[in-house]
Amino acid sequence: ELVEMSARFGFMKVTQNSPTLQGGEFTLQLADASVFQMQNSEDLLNWDITGTFKGGGTETLFSLINAEPSSVIVVPGDEADYVLAEGPPVSAVQGFTSLRAGSMNPAGGRNAVLVFELPEISAPQQIALAEIEVNVTRTFAQWDADLWVLGVKDNTSPILEYSEKPSGSAEVIKLEDSIFDFMTSNAGEVVKSNPVSGLTAYLQTFYKANPDYEGGKYIFLRVNPTGDIGVNEQRYTISSAEHADTAQRPKLNIHLKSPGDNPPKQFYRVRYGQGIAE
Repeated sequence: ELVEMSARFGFMKVTQNSPTLQGGEFTLQLADASVFQMQNSEDLLNWDITGTFKGGGTETLFSLINAEPSSVIVVPGDEADYVLAEGPPVSAVQGFTSLRAGSMNPAGGRNAVLVFELPEISAPQQIALAEIEVNVTRTFAQWDADLWVLGVKDNTSPILEYSEKPSGSAEVIKLEDSIFDFMTSNAGEVVKSNPVSGLTAYLQTFYKANPDYEGGKYIFLRVNPTGDIGVNEQRYTISSAEHADTAQRPKLNIHLKSPGDNPPKQFYRVRYGQGIAE
């Protein structure tokens, strides 16, 4: 009865489950602002915490992580990154040293879009973990910001997909709830996406579908408020790929592993709560 009620009310509901030897993915709807843990095990006796995260109340893609990486490719942000201005009409603003998610008085809402060129990955290497790394500052914001993917494209032309005006495109997928929240520093800090965010699974799927990929495609990642912010000065400000300090610029970290590192079997579970005893 507990499981049925949790699913019915969207407190903890699995809508898609696709494990693979490499790791795989599943899609969950989890209660908004509630804290959960993802854990994995090779024997159903000893469990490791892969990630702790907040739910967002709507379906979100999660990655099933099962092996430690052995190397990493660091992809710098592309100078084609941009800010989506609410409008109307929705427009792209480029060429600044920072990207704003939230508002800019008096012109309304903003989304930040990060663009990265996907690298070649030499066989037989596989993706163990993918994460974005950004330098961000919170200003007055008391709301969360989520991470979405807008798709993989052949060029860097802006995708005008503002968070409050979805096109209905199947390419637009939520990868992480609350990548920024009220705990984000107002003095600035480096933030990485959650290890179990859907970014790893998304890129695993891309490279599996494109085994002969030789470069030239770009992934678009959008950071946007969880609600209509309107006209005010609440925002998160992300250093862009044009920032004068190279250490401040966005990065896409793709951690690799050998197929031989995949465990012979792996079990996963999601548990409610943060202070769970070992």
